Amino acid sequence: MGWLLLMAMLQPGADTVTVSASEALTRAVETSPAVEAAVLEAVSVSYDAQQAEAWANPILSVSVENLGSSEAFTGIPGIEGLEGQALLSTPLALGGDRGSRIRYAQAQERLALAGSTVAKADQARMAAEIIAAAVRDRALVETAREELETMERLADALALQNEEGRASRGDAARADLARGQAATRLARRRVAEAGSSEALARILGLEAGTSVTVTLESCSDPVATATSDDALPRGIAPDLLEADARIEAAQAGIDQALARRVPDLLPQVGLRRTGGNSGFYVGLAAPLPLFDYGNRGVDAARAGEAAADRSRADLMRRIAAERSAARRSQEALAEAGRGFSLEWQDNLEAAVVAAEARFELGEGTLYELLDNRRARLAALEDYWQWQAEWWAARARLARLEGGALEAFAPCAFPGTEGGG
Repeated sequence: MGWLLLMAMLQPGADTVTVSASEALTRAVETSPAVEAAVLEAVSVSYDAQQAEAWANPILSVSVENLGSSEAFTGIPGIEGLEGQALLSTPLALGGDRGSRIRYAQAQERLALAGSTVAKADQARMAAEIIAAAVRDRALVETAREELETMERLADALALQNEEGRASRGDAARADLARGQAATRLARRRVAEAGSSEALARILGLEAGTSVTVTLESCSDPVATATSDDALPRGIAPDLLEADARIEAAQAGIDQALARRVPDLLPQVGLRRTGGNSGFYVGLAAPLPLFDYGNRGVDAARAGEAAADRSRADLMRRIAAERSAARRSQEALAEAGRGFSLEWQDNLEAAVVAAEARFELGEGTLYELLDNRRARLAALEDYWQWQAEWWAARARLARLEGGALEAFAPCAFPGTEGGG
C-alpha cells in the first residue's frame, strides 16, 4: 500500500517524485535485496522447523522368494509354493531425539528471524544517511541558486550603473566575479545533489534519473533530545538479540547431539509365509554403536556454544564502546547546534539586508556587502551540513539501541519544517 501511494505521487509526464522521509525509509527497507534475502531465509527455516515436528513415516517392505522354482524348494507347485514376507516397521526414537530435533529447528528459526532484524536495521541506517544527504544537497542547491540569482541582479545593476557613470568599474568587475563564483558553486552543488538523488532513487527502487524530493516531519529540539535521558532509546541492539539466538541454537545443538548418541529402535511386525504355512512375524532392529559413539558430534556442538558465547561477549564490548561514542557524538552535535537558534536565520537575513541598505545609500562598500553575503551563505551551508550529521548520528544511535523504524527517519527541527 505504501508503495502504491509513493507511485501515485509521480507527476504525469515528469520524472519527479515527492515522498516523506518516513515513507522513503519504509520503502527502502521493504525493497532492499539484502532484507528480502534475510526474510526469505527466515521463511525457509520456518518450514524446516515445521518439518522437524513431523513423525517419521512407517516403512513397508514386501519380499517374495522361489519365483519360477517354488516346487523345487518347497515341494508345493504354483503360487502356493511361494515363500516371502510383508513387514511394517517404524523408527522408535529414544533419548528424546524427536524433541531435541524440534527444539533445534525452532532455535534455528529464531536465529534466522533475528538475522532478518539485523538486516532491516542495517538497511534503515544506510537509508537514513542517504535520505539525509539527499535533503542536505537539495537544500544546498536551493541556497546556491538563490545566491546566483542575487549575484546576477547585483552584477547587472552595477554594470548598468558603471555605463552611466554611477558606479566604479572596479565594483562592476568584482560583482561580475562574484556572479561567476556563484555559478560555479551552484554547478558543484548540482553535481552533488544529482549523486545523492540517484542514490536515493536506487534504494527506493525507482528508475535511474528519477528526481526525488523528500519532505520532513517535525521532530524535537536536538539539544533537548541529546541531554534528556528519557528522550534516548533504551532498546537492545539487534546484533545482541541475534547473538543470544545463536547461543540458544548452539545449546539446542548440544541437546540434539546428546540425544543422537542413544540408538533408535526399529520394531517390525508382519506376516511371513514359508513351506506352505503362514505366520505372524515380530522383530526388533537397532544400530550397534561399535565405531561411532557420537562423541565427536557432542564435542563439536559444545565448541560451537563456546564460540557463540565468546562472540557475544566481544560483541557486547564493541556495542558498548560504539554506543558510548555515538552518544558523545550526538551530545557534541547538539552543543554545536545551540548556535542555530530559532532566530539565527532571521539574524543572517537582517545582517544582509542592513548591508544592502548601507550600500544603496552609499554608506557601505561593495566589499562589505559581498562579505555579508558570503557569511550568510557559509552559515546556511554549515547549518545543513550540521543537520545531516545530526540525522546520521541519530540513525547510528537508533541502530545501536534497537530503535523503531521511525527513529531512523530524518526530521525537521523547530523552525525548519518542510522539506528538502
